[in-house]
Amino acid sequence: MTDIMQDFKKRRFVIAPNYISHGLKPVFGHLIVLSDFSYWTEHIDDLLVWCGEHDCTVKGMTVDVPTDATLTLFCLRWSG
Repeated sequence: MTDIMQDFKKRRFVIAPNYISHGLKPVFGHLIVLSDFSYWTEHIDDLLVWCGEHDCTVKGMTVDVPTDATLTLFCLRWSG
């Protein structure tokens, strides 16, 4: 049997489509959902430092990213 979610399960994070985050307050550029709980548990300190340096905010298992450029930096830094 083919697992259609196999590719998704290997991801550390998912970038939420803009229509999901549109209209949320405070207004921000992008919403990232941290999907690999084990990975982020091990790397939370590094993530918090990185977010502080790049004006991002960690809220539970999500990260608010203010700009397209910062989203690119996030993807480059945290993609496996």
